[in-house]
Amino acid sequence: MRKSLDEAQHIDQYLLHAMSTEDKLLFQAQMLTNSALQENVQAQSQAHQLIRSLGRAAKRQQLQTIFDNLCATDPAFQAALIAIFK
Repeated sequence: MRKSLDEAQHIDQYLLHAMSTEDKLLFQAQMLTNSALQENVQAQSQAHQLIRSLGRAAKRQQLQTIFDNLCATDPAFQAALIAIFK
């Protein structure tokens, strides 16, 4: 279990560009010789993309809620925004 957690941490560091140049080169060499590591990096990269996508969707929904509330309580605000983006 600990080995897989360590690997996940190393993969995160690699994907998030948090490794030193030397560590990055070593990790890339390990990926060339270890197909399971390559697959794990790909899977974790896809998980990162999904998390970012879901995070953006949640922020978009929060902004839409704020906008809807502002427009409902202050029609002048809505008119000002429409004038800006006309």
